[in-house]
Amino acid sequence: KQVRNLFITIHSANLNLWPGSVWDDVYPLNFDDIEEGILSEREEEFFNFLCKDLDTNPEYGNINIYQPEDGMSMAHLKAWAEIEYRKKQFDIIYLDYIELMKLENPNKEYTIELNQRIKDLKQFALNFNGGKGMRIVSAYQANRKGKEHADKSDGEYRLDALSYANEAERSADVIIYSYLNDELRDNCQAKLGCLKNKKRPKFKQFRVKTKLASRKVYESLDEANDC
Repeated sequence: KQVRNLFITIHSANLNLWPGSVWDDVYPLNFDDIEEGILSEREEEFFNFLCKDLDTNPEYGNINIYQPEDGMSMAHLKAWAEIEYRKKQFDIIYLDYIELMKLENPNKEYTIELNQRIKDLKQFALNFNGGKGMRIVSAYQANRKGKEHADKSDGEYRLDALSYANEAERSADVIIYSYLNDELRDNCQAKLGCLKNKKRPKFKQFRVKTKLASRKVYESLDEANDC
């Protein structure tokens, strides 16, 4: 439910859809207001509309959310993906997130087990559907030293900022980071940068506009006028 509400809130802040529409007076919604159940009658009407619209709006592809009751292990992910792909093909899997996946061998030392999981995910991504492959995207934590370095370096991270970084650094095709501090937050901004890109040049760090209440990130600083 929480993840669904996040998608709905971000959908409510889409500048391609709602300015000048019948919902011009009420977009974007505030995620915390949804979670706390304090939307106005008009906002709730918009929320209910968005729930249906998200499934059919041509702005997006098909979005499905899956949460296994006993946690997502590597074996579970493989079995689920193969079954669901036969029902309806999809192009990308977002994991929330690698470090929270269920341990398959709790007796292993954590770092060794995590690195093996990342290796297994890479092989799964490469070999899915008879070798056609599958894009897999996941958030990954930065360690404390990495954050401290970024704070002193204009928000730029290094690859060694990845927690238990060895296999994450080797296996990932693309590594993108986001950076936020108090000054950026006060100005409704964040910084994005690229630490690794196997097939293309790394892009330079740049600023984006954020609408924190709706969890929306805009490509241009001029797109959103306020928080």
